[in-house]
Amino acid sequence: MSSVQFTLDNQLISQDNSFRHAVKFCKFDTGERFVLVTGRKGVAMEETTLFTMLHQRSRGLSPNTMMAQMRAVALFLDWIERHGINLTQRIGSGDLFTIEELYALRDHFRQHASGKPGVVSGGHFRNRMVWVRDYIEWHAQRVIARIPNADWQRAQAYRERLDHLVRLMSDGLPAARERGREGHPEEVQAIFLDAIRPGSPSNPFKPRFQKRNHALLLLYHEHGVRRAEPLKVTGEDLNLHGDMPTVSYRFGNDEAIDPRVQEGRMKTSPRTLPIGENVLDALKEWIKDRKSFNAKRTPYVFVTGNGRPLALQAVNEMFQLLRARVPGLPADLTTHHKRHDANDRLTDLSKDLGWDEGTEQLNRNYMFGWKKTSKQGEKYTKRRTREAAMQASLELQRKSREDRK
Repeated sequence: MSSVQFTLDNQLISQDNSFRHAVKFCKFDTGERFVLVTGRKGVAMEETTLFTMLHQRSRGLSPNTMMAQMRAVALFLDWIERHGINLTQRIGSGDLFTIEELYALRDHFRQHASGKPGVVSGGHFRNRMVWVRDYIEWHAQRVIARIPNADWQRAQAYRERLDHLVRLMSDGLPAARERGREGHPEEVQAIFLDAIRPGSPSNPFKPRFQKRNHALLLLYHEHGVRRAEPLKVTGEDLNLHGDMPTVSYRFGNDEAIDPRVQEGRMKTSPRTLPIGENVLDALKEWIKDRKSFNAKRTPYVFVTGNGRPLALQAVNEMFQLLRARVPGLPADLTTHHKRHDANDRLTDLSKDLGWDEGTEQLNRNYMFGWKKTSKQGEKYTKRRTREAAMQASLELQRKSREDRK
């Protein structure tokens, strides 16, 4: 049996220690990452483990997505335990839940798991309901599958009750909305670049980490990469010499050599991108400084103060600090906004270079790791598209006015 490492996710599902189900990442020695829900005694629960293994993993969900879903399930398990509900008995008998219980569950899911005042967003509430609905439905379908064919009337009655429950849990939920992220104006990007520069008066990071953070954050800005991609870059992926220095983003998922239990996932195609002078200088400065971080034990370029590979949460904290300490930076600034910024700049460049639509799409898809025929770029150029449409509207109105003269 494979050995396994555990790490407790730092967000507790409930503050009530007498009824707490925790969600943990684990890593097998093969490199595969997995998610477990544990009960009060810290023992993994059989029902949730089956769901994760047979349902979530078979759908190819990333560990981070599995973690988000199982947090909702753990919150649900806390709720039924508080209310003395035996879920195994309910699902086995087909009695499931009453309307009153479902209304109470809805109210529970609108609250923050941490107990802080207010309610969660509509999208967060919707996700909780959908994920727990799917969890209940999957287990109920397994019960139906075990009912003998000769007892078809019982199976039919169970299916009808289950369908009714699914409808009740789905009715009235907020509609799923696409995130309306856009790139930031040039002046905001300038504030960001000044704030991450080592020695800058607006740099919020400790001096020891300023060169590392500068190199890393420049990669997000210039290449528009996803959050995990630079964190998986190794020394072999960097070519800092010659006429065209490059960095390769080519890692795989579930890497056994990666000690991070919460591993960044590869969502884009492998690709090699050139390094401009600013990024090259920043990387060289960091590589020299990296020697003082006791980083010989890991091949990954970006490391913590004790030489371990930098975690996803560390990047989140960098952006939290920038948002909190640097005037002029948006309150929602993330690595993904830098991806939008880079797409906007590419749109401008394509116009300057006179690229036709096909050439622009091919170049954009390669640079950002999408398939050749992907239309993903349309989602990342909203601000430029909106500005162009507004200018076109003004031009149409100007011409209309001239025609009336």
